[in-house]
Amino acid sequence: MNISKYKTTKEEATVLSKGLNFAVSAEGIPTDEYIVPTEQACKFLPEEESHQLRAKVAGLLHSAKPPQSNLSKEERQVLGNMAKNKDITILPADKGKATVIMDTEDYESKVK
Repeated sequence: MNISKYKTTKEEATVLSKGLNFAVSAEGIPTDEYIVPTEQACKFLPEEESHQLRAKVAGLLHSAKPPQSNLSKEERQVLGNMAKNKDITILPADKGKATVIMDTEDYESKVK
């Protein structure tokens, strides 16, 4: 439901129709989420075991394949553009499973 001055495009409506609980697949393997905890764990291991652990994690990360995208390039771009648009606020409706687009100015005045 669009109650803002902003006019959505067909592509934007398609992305929003997926719902606010739609989980966008990662674009790549989040290596930092594995490397940092591995290094923290290595502090408490003997040197030889820490080298083995690092080698295993590095091998797994090197051979890992990113998940298949569940959005097209255009949909990802549209989603990014909408997220950057500070003039609108996208939120769930109070009742029902609708998605609402409001002018940020109106939303902030209603919150206050």
